[in-house]
Amino acid sequence: MEEEAEVACDNDDRMRLALHQLVMMAQRHFDAVPTEQPLPPAETVVSDLEATDLNFHSYEVVRELSHRVESNVGTLLDNLVSRIPSDGGGADTLLPEIVDQIKGTDEFAALIDGIKTDLQMASASVIDDIEEGREEDNVKSPRHDSSTSKTSGGSLALSAASGMSGSQSSLSEQDLDFSGEKELGAVLQKLGDSGDPQGQLEAANILFWLSPSELYGHSLWNEVITGIMQQRRCDHVLVRTSCLQVLAKLYRSASGQDVCTIFQALVKHIEVHARNASPMVFADLLQEVRLFSQVLCDVTNIWMRYQSDWVSGMISATVKTLCTPIGNGKVTMESVDGSGPVLVLHLVALFDMKAEWFTGWTHAWRSRKILLECIAENALVARCLSMCVNWSRMFQDDSCYDESTQEPQRAFVQLLENCAELQLTPVSLSYCGFFHCLHILSHLLVYTRGRNIFPLKLTYLKDKHISFSTEDCLLHLVALMYTLPFTKVNATCAGSIVECVGRVLIQLASGGESGCSLLCTGRVLSAMVTPLSLYVSSKQGSNSSLNSALLFTADVLALLACRQVGRNALLCAKLVHNDNTKVPSVGWMLGNFASDAMKALLNEDGRKTAKGAMAAGHSKSNFPRYVVSAFLFVCRQLYNTCRGLRELESFQLNLLMGKAFAKDKALATHNVVHNDDGTTAPVCVRLDTFSEMLLDHLLNFAGTPKGIQLLHQTGMLENCVTYMFERFKKKMQVSKCEKFGYGVMVLQLAATAPGMVALHNVGYVRRIVQDLWLTVCGGEDDLRLVTAYTDPMDPMDRSVYKVMLQLVALVTPFDGLVQLLHGPKPVLHDDDTPVMAKPKLGGGNERWRCAKPWKPFRLWPEMEQCQEVTETIESLFRIALSSMPTEPIAMVFNFRHMEHCVLRLVSLAVTCLDSLILMEVHYDMRRTLLTLQAGCRMDEYSGFLMDAAALERNHILVATASVGGPSERIIPPREINDLSWKDANKKFRELHNPFKWPLFSEDPIPREYVIKQKEASPAVSVSEFLQKKLLRCSSTPPQSTVRDVFADALRKGKICGSADLLALVNSAMGSLPARPNSQPVPAEFMQPYSSITTEQASQCTGLNEYYKFGVRLAVRYGVALGKLKEEEKSAEDLEQLLNMLSRCLGVMNGIEKAAAEMSSCSGKFHGFDWFVASMFIMCAGNCAATWSFLLAFSGRAGAESVWCQRILPKNQATHISCKFSVIAHCVEFIVQDKYPLLRSAFQLSGCTPAQVSYQWLNQCYWNYLDWPDIELYLATCIVMGADYQVYFAVAILHGLHGRILQETKRQRLLPALKESLLLDFHLTPSVLRFMRDLETIYRDYIFSCLHSSASDGGVDEITTKIRKTDVRN
Repeated sequence: MEEEAEVACDNDDRMRLALHQLVMMAQRHFDAVPTEQPLPPAETVVSDLEATDLNFHSYEVVRELSHRVESNVGTLLDNLVSRIPSDGGGADTLLPEIVDQIKGTDEFAALIDGIKTDLQMASASVIDDIEEGREEDNVKSPRHDSSTSKTSGGSLALSAASGMSGSQSSLSEQDLDFSGEKELGAVLQKLGDSGDPQGQLEAANILFWLSPSELYGHSLWNEVITGIMQQRRCDHVLVRTSCLQVLAKLYRSASGQDVCTIFQALVKHIEVHARNASPMVFADLLQEVRLFSQVLCDVTNIWMRYQSDWVSGMISATVKTLCTPIGNGKVTMESVDGSGPVLVLHLVALFDMKAEWFTGWTHAWRSRKILLECIAENALVARCLSMCVNWSRMFQDDSCYDESTQEPQRAFVQLLENCAELQLTPVSLSYCGFFHCLHILSHLLVYTRGRNIFPLKLTYLKDKHISFSTEDCLLHLVALMYTLPFTKVNATCAGSIVECVGRVLIQLASGGESGCSLLCTGRVLSAMVTPLSLYVSSKQGSNSSLNSALLFTADVLALLACRQVGRNALLCAKLVHNDNTKVPSVGWMLGNFASDAMKALLNEDGRKTAKGAMAAGHSKSNFPRYVVSAFLFVCRQLYNTCRGLRELESFQLNLLMGKAFAKDKALATHNVVHNDDGTTAPVCVRLDTFSEMLLDHLLNFAGTPKGIQLLHQTGMLENCVTYMFERFKKKMQVSKCEKFGYGVMVLQLAATAPGMVALHNVGYVRRIVQDLWLTVCGGEDDLRLVTAYTDPMDPMDRSVYKVMLQLVALVTPFDGLVQLLHGPKPVLHDDDTPVMAKPKLGGGNERWRCAKPWKPFRLWPEMEQCQEVTETIESLFRIALSSMPTEPIAMVFNFRHMEHCVLRLVSLAVTCLDSLILMEVHYDMRRTLLTLQAGCRMDEYSGFLMDAAALERNHILVATASVGGPSERIIPPREINDLSWKDANKKFRELHNPFKWPLFSEDPIPREYVIKQKEASPAVSVSEFLQKKLLRCSSTPPQSTVRDVFADALRKGKICGSADLLALVNSAMGSLPARPNSQPVPAEFMQPYSSITTEQASQCTGLNEYYKFGVRLAVRYGVALGKLKEEEKSAEDLEQLLNMLSRCLGVMNGIEKAAAEMSSCSGKFHGFDWFVASMFIMCAGNCAATWSFLLAFSGRAGAESVWCQRILPKNQATHISCKFSVIAHCVEFIVQDKYPLLRSAFQLSGCTPAQVSYQWLNQCYWNYLDWPDIELYLATCIVMGADYQVYFAVAILHGLHGRILQETKRQRLLPALKESLLLDFHLTPSVLRFMRDLETIYRDYIFSCLHSSASDGGVDEITTKIRKTDVRN
């Protein structure tokens, strides 16, 4: 009964003191109320305190009430909450029901009654105390009252509660009610009395129950902290514990300067306590260090308020304390890890293993700078590095697991025996210190100032005075990451260490250039990738920590591969293994690893059943799928560049990934969908993540021209484009590393026939066309505009700029455009039918069905009759190339703006001469444009109504009227001249006629656009200089001799015309190497040309309209140059020459049917032979000389790259030109390798050097260079070698360097390069020297590409074989 009474008394005292504290805190709310107004209710005051006071939940009354609720109804609440379902269903309704149930229990009723009784008693007692205090204040003199308030800052309500530390207080309530400095000084004096432990304990209890806010601003605040710290070293355990509790409570409620005071005192105390620590007080030191570690993490929140000198002093003292040895260095770890004495740092690591305090200190620049300067002068980093190196060696020797072989120092054992409840061992304490130091080093390496601390000389190692650089530190970290998975370390510990090292490597790779360059050294890269070969050959199964290490390595390498510096290091750095075997590069090792991993997966998947394959999360072999996919991602970052593809091409990753995807798709279970007509069709379910990643990796082969050919060989081109289109519709990022979208890939795909077929089949072309309609005219969900757009002067304005550039990428390449215009009619999709399920142009593999079909948009109701116009490129062109547009189209809102945009697309498309021929024949373009221009004529005398569309049509008509270089024709602008109306000297007609170029509506074009034609020049003989040079040579001089003669003649300006160039070409023909595997010229074509034409005349049926138009265009150009005399006779001769060549090459290639496509019976057109037309003009229309040259040249190496029509494909829809996959690829290779700034400009603009140079090379620079420069180009490619057409294009791009950067800023690089004439480029001796310098570097690679292209059986045959193999598998 007595004990119960004492407990009840204690409860009353605690409640009274707690309520008194609450009243003191609420005093400011009562003081703020004016005298004439009533005081606010208690509930309002308490609510205001809770909202504004951060320490409200630390009030004793709140804590007391929470304790009582937990004690009385806590168990009942847990029982009711445990009945809530695990999935959380119905929690919103169950929780209110639980509250209602608790309110109805007897326990809750008893709790409420008890709280009310105690609060009433406590309130009465507090009121009495306040009234007594007021009476005493009235009795005191004013002078005494003033001095007391100044010294104490207000009355102190001091009280204590018994039972805090297991002892009872001997002070009565009257003894605890005092105020002023004198009373608090008495408490502190009693606390410092070492002869009275009971009194010390009572004083500590008094300080504990005091409100911290009353002590913070007190004049004896520093004395309070000093007294508490002094008593932490007394002999009485309860006093030491009570003082620590007081300190912790004060810190928990402190802020600002108070935290600094506690932190300073704690740092000094721990430093002294640690040096003099004995085994008996080691547990007390651990308690202090625990509070110290918490303060370390929080103190940075207030540093910004103080000066740098104070912060620097605190950081220096902290670093010094961390390096303080326990027991003055008598407790060491030499026998455990050889790292020297136990430091305070080891104890901090017990409570903060991940060194979060160091992370916080280095987060802010101010504290990081001071911290790194302090530790640079201290041994902390050296000790951390020493510990990490020692443990790395222990992991390698497995010596850290056999504690029986270790003999720790006796003092160390005694130290740990006094902390038996912590279950510490020498090894565990050492490991905590090591893990802590590992995180410190990791954060240190991330910052430049931290790396500047190195190199360090380590004196704690057995090998004295070893210097460690930053690179050495990284090598040890990487070795540690790869060593742990093969040791006996616990999987959790190993995973934590691997994660720590992996994250710092990722931070370095994703940081600045200095961090990236640190990882790009040969030693570090070798350490990261060398274990891959061990992983391949290891028979040991993989584990989680090893897989984690590999994933981190893959992420680091992927981040490095995104940068130019890192990519060059991965592809160019030569590595040396431990056995002195040289490996070509890191990229080679990555490709080898990925290839072996894919082969292992294919072998294992072949042994699985269909059910097991779909259920398996990853392979049971050494190659989990997610690890393989991660390293394939690294390889993808490399092979989407030309140099990376060169390094990885030999591993055939494209074929391996294609087979893996085909097998996964074949093993997928099929569902059956029932159609409306009663039939059923199999629909493949969505593939797993690994299969989608394979498609993503395969898609990145489309980043280079040669990569598209490799992707086409897999037969997965259309599947990859489908995957790309799905991500494009969702506006998803290409990957976690790429900063750009799919623009470059789409442009590369659109430049090839198979790529354009795939883009058409998946609905990409249709989507872009509809986007243009939506942008210009608006869709059904858009608000109708009140007024139409004004016609802009530049149709590529901001409103349609992005979609216009996407369309430009689709329509400018001829190989893709011919598939869109010559292919079968596209199938219009219904609203409820997904795009994926529709028929395709070129056939292909079956694809899975979309989960959510994409519905096409609708235009206005009047447009529903012409829905096809909004879906195809062909119908889109008819908007501008039709003299009588359909009525629904003409009624479309903003039709004129749409017409202007389409005219701009046509203008860009016809910059390619093959596209010009195609559109001229397909749409009768010129006649249609002239008719539309006639409609703009107001009357016979007033002239034309000039708008944006009329000026654009005029530009197209003049540009397509003739062929010529910059100085051979005149092209009018598409903008009206901006003349100043303030210039008084301007003539009146100029002010009223700002466009000085005449518009016209019938041929011929006005004379203002015509340059006077040159008369046909007689045949000029070879210059005397060349005759002397060539006479000195033998009948068949070596190629090097002819090359020197050509360079010498060019340098001295002795090349006078076509005769000189033909003499050089014919001299070089005999020395050119023969083409491998070339078929001999048939005997019937070895006769003189006149005899051949007589014999083959009966079999010739003439050319179709496309080739006839090309012949007229070429002959008209030759006549304008004065090289050809009679236009009709020259046209007949060129037609006959092309017909004979097609038959001869068709017989040689074994595809006579393909050669017959040039006949009039076949309506197909696959490009005009501009090389033959150029040689015909060079030979001044001499068919016999042209024929003999072409037959001789057709059998030489590299002829198929210079003369692209030399190879006649069996199926044009699946053919990729050698000029694109080899020559244009090599142009892009050199630009990426030698001119990174140009590469970045092209990538930012969403276009590629390959696509631009492919058009230049394909039409032999017609319309871009003057004829003398074209002749020099052809002679250079024949005499100097086929690789010089690559150097020629690179030289042009190099000369356009400044303009390319300028157009990139204007965001119109692709249109500018398509339309710009190469005004300032000429083949000068300096340009030839530039090309010869490129030859010394890149010739071997280009010839190897040409040789491999010539020796292949053809892309069509390879693809067919792969598909048959997949079917058999």
